[in-house]
Amino acid sequence: MKKYIPDSYSAHAEGMSTVKANITVDQDKITDLQLEMPGESKDFGQAAMKELRGQILDAQSTEIDGVSGATLTTNAVKAAVDEALEKAMGKAHELNLQLTDGKTHNGIDEEFVEFLMSRSGETFDKMTEQVLQWDHK
Repeated sequence: MKKYIPDSYSAHAEGMSTVKANITVDQDKITDLQLEMPGESKDFGQAAMKELRGQILDAQSTEIDGVSGATLTTNAVKAAVDEALEKAMGKAHELNLQLTDGKTHNGIDEEFVEFLMSRSGETFDKMTEQVLQWDHK
């Protein structure tokens, strides 16, 4: 079963300033992470950007040590990446529906609906109805 809906996703969180995370995922992993933090301090926040990016890509999650001396920035980056990953897992309201070829139910890819069901606890028919509503917005 797919872990993520392949695409690029972005989210932001507050550290010393607004931190933006742009992630790209395939079905199984984070393939790229770009961080934007122009308002973070040069000595700590901006200096930590490369290290935080590497830790997240290596761990494939935000379960990382972070960077000593850049706690606010570390926490903001983790929060932004977590939000972007939530979108990639189909939990966000701004889901950008992408159907794949395969078995469908009411025009919706069954594997996609099962993926969403596993994270929402909804029934198959209820989740299909929800996806159809997203597709028409």
